[in-house]
Amino acid sequence: MQVKAILVTALLMAASGSINALSQTSTKDPNPFQVCSGKYALCTFSQCGDVQGKQPTVFCVCRVRQDYSVGTECEGPTKNPEGQTVLRSR
Repeated sequence: MQVKAILVTALLMAASGSINALSQTSTKDPNPFQVCSGKYALCTFSQCGDVQGKQPTVFCVCRVRQDYSVGTECEGPTKNPEGQTVLRSR
């Protein structure tokens, strides 16, 4: 009998968590993320530092991957005015 009560409680908790997660979507953009295929920067465990300049910028040394990723936009590598390749982290 106790096992049944614990199982019912666990199922109710899981269901209520799913309902809360679904209710937290934005009314402005219901799906702001998209699946991208291409080069991206994987910066999860990277060391970063501030870059002095006109705009607030951070410089990080990250691993570059060619695969699927998720982001708010699927932007590939670009060049900055100094000719360096810039790749966004997703």
